[in-house]
Amino acid sequence: MKCLLITVAFVALFCPSESVIKCYDCIPGPSLCKTEKNCSSEYDSCIWVSLGEQRESYNCWKYSQCDGKNIEKHFNTGTFTFRCCKSDLCNSSPLTMAGSMISLSIASFLTTLLLI
Repeated sequence: MKCLLITVAFVALFCPSESVIKCYDCIPGPSLCKTEKNCSSEYDSCIWVSLGEQRESYNCWKYSQCDGKNIEKHFNTGTFTFRCCKSDLCNSSPLTMAGSMISLSIASFLTTLLLI
């Protein structure tokens, strides 16, 4: 019985009941964001926001607040583009995503050449 209680206590302490999402998390700036963060359980999505002038922001976010009005208020700006998503590290910059797709295409092309 004592062993069962210790096991239950261990599981309760070290196995979180809610899964957390992992997002890129960087303040607005001109450089690409590579900082990863495990979001707290109150956040269920990631957000990427382009604030113009080569300034981008990456954060954990509540999906229920993923609309222009909330984002405009939070970032105190009227000109922006944003994307919310609900999977780990999904809030990379579109520029980074395009670069990854180009790399994947080149790798696929080279593999095809090697097989010929």
